[in-house]
Amino acid sequence: MPTSPDPTDPDAHASPDETADPATDSPKTASSEHADAPDLEAVAEALGDCVRDALERGETVEVPGMGTFRVEHRPSQMDEQPDGQLSVRPPRNVVVFDPVA
Repeated sequence: MPTSPDPTDPDAHASPDETADPATDSPKTASSEHADAPDLEAVAEALGDCVRDALERGETVEVPGMGTFRVEHRPSQMDEQPDGQLSVRPPRNVVVFDPVA
């Protein structure tokens, strides 16, 4: 016959894969315990590849909890150099990131 969880035990209601980390008092999950640097690097690289590909197609990319990436076109500009010479800056596209407020 199963027993009732101890109400004074902080981990009594946690699933087997989720317990409190005594050092930080934050929940640990099975996925965070087993994630290592190469896995995280692979995820970050895959995300970067997806964002780059979408931006190359002219799409705006929203990353929930992080922000929005978009491409802005900058027209050509005339710049004056310190010696007085004028130069033309060619038109270009730039990536703009708007973080979540």
